[in-house]
Amino acid sequence: MRYAAGSTVHFRHIGLLAFVGLVTVACTHTAALTYRPSTSPGDTALSRTISVRVVDQRENVEPTRIGFLTRGAMSGPLHERRNAAQVISDAVRAGLEADGHRITPEADNPDMAVTVRLRSLWARESGFAVVAAITGDIVVRGKGEGVAPVERQLQFEVSERMLVRLVSVYETALNKAVEQMVDRTRVLVREMRVVVEGADGRVSATTGGGARQP
Repeated sequence: MRYAAGSTVHFRHIGLLAFVGLVTVACTHTAALTYRPSTSPGDTALSRTISVRVVDQRENVEPTRIGFLTRGAMSGPLHERRNAAQVISDAVRAGLEADGHRITPEADNPDMAVTVRLRSLWARESGFAVVAAITGDIVVRGKGEGVAPVERQLQFEVSERMLVRLVSVYETALNKAVEQMVDRTRVLVREMRVVVEGADGRVSATTGGGARQP
């Protein structure tokens, strides 16, 4: 009888753990962020080789977690299928390739190197809206004599109106924040390209060659 009673309690515990597990799975939400680069504004960028590196400096957060979805009993963490650093890296690469640049490993000694230090990528509910934010900084280094790196802080926040608590609203807000961040990166690369072109011209003039034409 003691064995039977113990077994009953044991199976009850298993049932409770299984129920908790199902609730945990049900309350974990998955988003799929998609960055679609706009056409390059202004002059067509001269093709350069560029390396892209994203360093995830977020603190106390899982690599794939990008927010928290509030939905009553179904509230829970929001994750992307990729880790946050890969999300940003893929978007930056796509934006630079849309400008005509070629992405290469840093070991190949590219014309420029882009480093993004990501400090936050997060979406949350605020009133009747979803607020998505990205913070960090970006450094663009150019190859050439006397070419100083360009460093800028990244701080973007997007608010998306929410009538129904859906993952798609969070995705829209996050996609807009990523787009703003990538557009800023593309501008910095164009600025660095001009500096590198100037350095190339000075070197060519010093060595007796003609300046490189865009």
